[in-house]
Amino acid sequence: MKKFVIFLATLGLFALAVFLTAQFLLKKDSVSLDEFSLVQSPKFAEVDFGEGLEKVKIETNQFLPSPLSIAYTDSPTYLSVPGILRWTNKHRDTEALHELSLNETLNQVAAAKVADMFENNYFEHISPDGVGPGDLAREFEYDFIVVGENLAKGNFKTDKKLVQAWMDSPGHRENIMKSAFTEIGIAVGQTTDGGREVWLAVQSFGTPKSKCGKPEDPSQLESFRDSIQRDSEDLEAYRAEIEALQQQFVHPDSINSEIANYNERIQNLREDQQRFNQEVAFINKANQRFNDCIQDTAGN
Repeated sequence: MKKFVIFLATLGLFALAVFLTAQFLLKKDSVSLDEFSLVQSPKFAEVDFGEGLEKVKIETNQFLPSPLSIAYTDSPTYLSVPGILRWTNKHRDTEALHELSLNETLNQVAAAKVADMFENNYFEHISPDGVGPGDLAREFEYDFIVVGENLAKGNFKTDKKLVQAWMDSPGHRENIMKSAFTEIGIAVGQTTDGGREVWLAVQSFGTPKSKCGKPEDPSQLESFRDSIQRDSEDLEAYRAEIEALQQQFVHPDSINSEIANYNERIQNLREDQQRFNQEVAFINKANQRFNDCIQDTAGN
């Protein structure tokens, strides 16, 4: 009997030792949320998707000197588009300016101006209907930064004399020598004025927006931004779930596994946020260059 009591006591001590050891090991493996230090969700900086995309108002950048008219003569006159272009660029070359290239759309704008002046019997930059050079350019879908127009009426004998007459007039000379202009359209035609045959000549100057490249569209990032925001909200809810598990009888390994998964997702979210901010910065920088180019060109 005594041996049996000793056996039971020994067995009890052994069981107690096993229990205490198990408790010690379980406590050793347990990691609390505080000790693991859950990574906080990143705070998202507000991004203004319109930054760098403000449109520069360019409609008023039209250079329109008073129309040039000379006294009529009986001398024969012949004007041509190639000749006017050649002499215009010869004058620009004297100041090392780039040549103006003949643009087909601006040719159509100039021809429409000549035809309208013939039809409505006027000689002004603005038609009786209130249509100006910028309006005509938009009508022919010439997407411009700046436009200008030179008008001439009379018998100028040659292309050279016509261009020289414009060069002798400060406002017309400014258009011919303006460094901002890259393209030109030219049209000439004959009409009768007071029983005499006279010539009308039009130079339509312009610089297309394409000179400044193409602005970036920030809307391409909106879905990316929304995805990041959704992931951030999901992780906030996930964190709350993990913290709630600590209040329940859940094995530490399970909690630690959830914590590791949470931290991995947070790291991925931070990388997405960094990439998103880099792309926003790239778009804003590109569009700032575009706007600077527009403003510089319009001001020259």
